[in-house]
Amino acid sequence: LMVRLDQTGKELKSINVGQVQMFSGIDALPNNHVLVPQINNNRVTEYDADGKSVWSVNVQYPTGAMRLPNGNTLVVSMTGRRVIEFDRSGNEVWSYRVDGQPWRARRR
Repeated sequence: LMVRLDQTGKELKSINVGQVQMFSGIDALPNNHVLVPQINNNRVTEYDADGKSVWSVNVQYPTGAMRLPNGNTLVVSMTGRRVIEFDRSGNEVWSYRVDGQPWRARRR
């Protein structure tokens, strides 16, 4: 369950986004959508403000997701220890293998 709060802490809306890991990197987007890495479903899903799925990509064990300025999505996957960039069609356009166990990534 994801809960949106206003500046005073008042609940504005709650939506069901499925099971999310405690340390997942969820990205709140400027259009009131959210990108949610769903590690148990092997998927990253974008939900609109009403909780409707508007985009998703299959990724094994995603732990973090971030929308990039160009509209692509950066995803961290525990499997293979990779950071992957996907375009809006869900095609992989770039990836990088890291040492250690990645949880979140940001592109500069």
